[in-house]
Amino acid sequence: MRATAGSVACLVIGLPTVVVDVVSADGLTATVLPQAAAAALGAGVDGVLGQDFLSRFAFTIDYRRSLIRWHDADYVAPGTRLAL
Repeated sequence: MRATAGSVACLVIGLPTVVVDVVSADGLTATVLPQAAAAALGAGVDGVLGQDFLSRFAFTIDYRRSLIRWHDADYVAPGTRLAL
């Protein structure tokens, strides 16, 4: 894996199915970080959901409550929408 601080060798594994709350996706891969790199993510962080997972779903992030809200595919959120 490459980052601004340099590069480190990481194990990459195939995941048969990833389930988060009420949504799931097949055929993803995950990077297993070395302990020191994982600790840099912060206390209480078990993993990071990437766009390879998230782009398959309609969702909004509730930052105040630290929640991801999953929606039907045709859902349009009220208010301002920002493209990422």
